[in-house]
Amino acid sequence: MIFSMAELKRVNAETIRVVAYDPNWPVLYLAERANLLAFSSSGIVAIEHIGSTAIPGLSAKPIIDIMAAMTDLEVGFALMARLAPLG
Repeated sequence: MIFSMAELKRVNAETIRVVAYDPNWPVLYLAERANLLAFSSSGIVAIEHIGSTAIPGLSAKPIIDIMAAMTDLEVGFALMARLAPLG
């Protein structure tokens, strides 16, 4: 991947915060998983907690990464459009 000088300056200016493992991360994931399942009427095949916050004991950026498997791409795109306004 090639970055422009402006992009490199922006990335270098950002602060990345890594924190000690938080035992609440799995709880936060489960709550968000429940929200996603309640929000989507169908099409989600599986939802997984992925990334560094999913590994017990590992320091990580405090962002819960979630991956949802969909029945097909169109269902995923439709769900993304509905979720985008929620942030």
